[in-house]
Amino acid sequence: ISEIFLCGDCRPYHQNIIPICKELSISVWVFEEGYLRPNCITLEKWGVNALSQDYEKPLQGLQPSLPLPRILPCSHHRTVLFPFLLSIRYYTFIAFGIFDSKLHFVLQKIYTFFSRKSHSKEKNPLKEKFLYQHYRSLSLKEILYFTRSFLRKVIYVKKEHDIRKKLRQLDRPRLFVVPLQIVNDSQITRHSDFPNMEAFIMEVIRSFSKAAPADTYIVFKHHPLNRGHCHYGAYIRHLVQQFHMDPQRILYVHTTPLSFFWPKTLGCVTINSTSGFNALQNGIPTICLGRCLYNRQGITHTGSLDDFWMRPEKPQMAKIRQLEHYWKSHVLIQASFYHPLQHNLWDCIPSHLREQLELRCNRDQNIDTSH
Repeated sequence: ISEIFLCGDCRPYHQNIIPICKELSISVWVFEEGYLRPNCITLEKWGVNALSQDYEKPLQGLQPSLPLPRILPCSHHRTVLFPFLLSIRYYTFIAFGIFDSKLHFVLQKIYTFFSRKSHSKEKNPLKEKFLYQHYRSLSLKEILYFTRSFLRKVIYVKKEHDIRKKLRQLDRPRLFVVPLQIVNDSQITRHSDFPNMEAFIMEVIRSFSKAAPADTYIVFKHHPLNRGHCHYGAYIRHLVQQFHMDPQRILYVHTTPLSFFWPKTLGCVTINSTSGFNALQNGIPTICLGRCLYNRQGITHTGSLDDFWMRPEKPQMAKIRQLEHYWKSHVLIQASFYHPLQHNLWDCIPSHLREQLELRCNRDQNIDTSH
């Protein structure tokens, strides 16, 4: 073994294997959802985000390789349907798989139909393929969570209509937007000093009640992948009472896209989210309360959270473009985990990353790199 590839770097078995590989001089490459989204997958050596080798490097040391990779056209027509169908297949096998071997024969036939290949020589392919310890618990509860997520989406589309109508009438930017993250995201559990999302929400509301201008609002945007799993409405109302705030100044939304808020936004507060970098790309001052790869002088707010409400530091767009171009030319593959690859894989990988991987691909040979 000369190379090991992981998806993520903070799960227990990832944390165990990386030190071993370093001792054995085996390279570890880590996949992650892209620093830029959509249509980007991150691939870095030894780690991503705050474990990236670029984390402690000064911005002037992160120079993009020229010429930049050409932008490949990509269609989104299957982005929603494709992961939805994969999720149904995935959790259906998990739900049936917990009954173990009694239904194994029937399930194996179904699986063979889906995968179009036989695994008859394997001892128990169902467990090996589908009972992988995912970041979500593998239980029938997930079906209930997905159902509740769908129902909440329907409900909140209607409820948030009045909120959007109210915000459209604002005469100038008066919002501070807070994109919430998934409960067990490693950006919280590993790369921040907050024990959970509730602690983060409390700190933001405490600071906002103390230091923000009286005519401003704060918008908490629930993460769409956590919509069915948790709800912070009651907790936010409790904090509003605790800090003696006007409840009209606190908005909690589920379905309204962040792009709707940007034209009315004074600043964005995040732990470490791609939504935060998207805010920066739109010229919106942003503060990161976690160990974040783009939390750098000239890009994000470097002062305290209390100071941010009154004097948010505007990002320098030239530095944002420099970091964006560096990622595109060094660590980003032009593809998505959520719909099929639409180009030859070789064309999707930037040349600098190909050289690091020491890939050998002769285009004149009959090598299939489309998958």
